[in-house]
Amino acid sequence: ETGSGLPVLAFRLRAVDGQVLSFFSTITSFGTPLDITLASLKVEHLFPTDEVTRLALMEGHAG
Repeated sequence: ETGSGLPVLAFRLRAVDGQVLSFFSTITSFGTPLDITLASLKVEHLFPTDEVTRLALMEGHAG
C-alpha cells in the first residue's frame, strides 16, 4: 500500500525468520542505443513498501 493511488506491483519475500518483507523496484538504464557499452548497463533499486519492511532493513543495517 503506497497511499499514492498509483498502481505499484509489490513482490514479497519470506525471510529466514518467517517475516514477510515487501518491496517494489525501479530499473535505471544508462546511455543510448548507439552507445553499446552503456546501453546494456541497468541498475535495479529496491524500496520497502511498508513500515515492517523498512524497520527490518534498518535493523539489519544496524546490527
